[in-house]
Amino acid sequence: MGATKSQFTVDGFCDWKHASNRLVGHEQSKDHLQAVLSAATRAVGAGSKDSKFELQVNQIEQHWCSVIKRLVSVLKFACERGLALRGDDGKIGSPHNGNYLGLLELLAEYNDFLRQHIQKHANCGSGHTNYLSSTIYEELVRLMGNEVLNEIISRKKLSKYYSISLDSTADEGHVDQLSLIFRYMEHDTPVERFLKFLPKQGHKAQEMFEELKKFLEDNDIGIQNCCGQSYDNASAISGRYNGLQAKVAAENPHAVWIPCFGHSLNLVGKAAAECCQEALTFFSFLESVYVFFTVSTHRYAILTDLLKTVESGPVSVPKRVSTIR
Repeated sequence: MGATKSQFTVDGFCDWKHASNRLVGHEQSKDHLQAVLSAATRAVGAGSKDSKFELQVNQIEQHWCSVIKRLVSVLKFACERGLALRGDDGKIGSPHNGNYLGLLELLAEYNDFLRQHIQKHANCGSGHTNYLSSTIYEELVRLMGNEVLNEIISRKKLSKYYSISLDSTADEGHVDQLSLIFRYMEHDTPVERFLKFLPKQGHKAQEMFEELKKFLEDNDIGIQNCCGQSYDNASAISGRYNGLQAKVAAENPHAVWIPCFGHSLNLVGKAAAECCQEALTFFSFLESVYVFFTVSTHRYAILTDLLKTVESGPVSVPKRVSTIR
């Protein structure tokens, strides 16, 4: 009679158990431990494939870290000054590649490391890692912006109480956004910080309030710690019953609304000027003087030459009259 399936299973388990015991005993034996120690000592002294591979990985990592360090320095310089990063193309050596690549090319003239990196990796097309593309520097700008935002929020939380200023503005792409500003105390000094542009879905007070509340909740900022609001005089914001300030005050009665004094004074001055015919005539005359001299380079040159003869310091030339101010 042959052996049953259960007998094979039991015998197999017993064989595996004995083999495991022998293996554990071997790993704990003196000969095995001595062999492992000798192999480790030899790898340190003569070098092994693993150690050489680790060294190569470290060298590659240091190279790209050095590249990113230089890219971040260029981005900080350009962003602090509000310079546009992109150009008409993204090719190294092109005079139309924008401020970002242009600054990198300028630094490469005096930095051997950056010059070698650009010569080796630039203009190799998609699929080739070089960290010089617009995708990379846009991601770096986003990460840097998040770090700045987190730093401002952490400082505000130390102060606890704050006031807000919020207004809508359209960018060059004609996209309407909400600009959010916090005012708070750092030690004994009042500071004002721009936080970010909030995507604006409309001009209604409820929509602006929801965007503001969402930002506060996402960053764990309590609306109950808001002690002040300052907006312009637009009805959607300043409305007593349904304006943004009223909706914030409904959540926190201590968030007192103070209209922007500069905006209010601007509206008063504009209304006063429009009611005075002499003022309208005067500003219209100033605008005509400005147009008369600036439309002709010859007349403008004559004007500045004559003004230099009567003024010792900087020459004051006519300026365009703002229709608002």
